[in-house]
Amino acid sequence: MKQKTKRILSILVILSIFLVIGLTLFCAFTGNGAFYGMLALMFFYPLLLWVLIFLYKKNKD
Repeated sequence: MKQKTKRILSILVILSIFLVIGLTLFCAFTGNGAFYGMLALMFFYPLLLWVLIFLYKKNKD
């Protein structure tokens, strides 16, 4: 059961990263004013996820 939960969460994280990238490209092509915010989110979102995973593993031990 635990393995299945990890697999589902990892798929959701990967899909959310692709969603952020897709929304950034959408804002770039349409000339939307939220482009710079999405661009910043595209760079900082994976970093935030990495920090959260690191802290989870550190506190788990």
